[in-house]
Amino acid sequence: MTVPVPEAVRQALTARGHKLEVRGDFSTPMGGGQAVIHDSSSGVNYGASSPRKDGAAIPEPDPYFGPYPPR
Repeated sequence: MTVPVPEAVRQALTARGHKLEVRGDFSTPMGGGQAVIHDSSSGVNYGASSPRKDGAAIPEPDPYFGPYPPR
């Protein structure tokens, strides 16, 4: 678990029997995630990237691939 998890949450988990090992902020061994989702009803793309990885969720200029939906 990394430091950004609040102390109260860590204490609650420990009280429930979990054994925790606290790592530094954005510790690489903790992994990370990147995700993109497309809402086809609105044509909007959503994205996110964990700060542990080298990715980024950067907005596309409108219209990136031409008109949506295609004419």
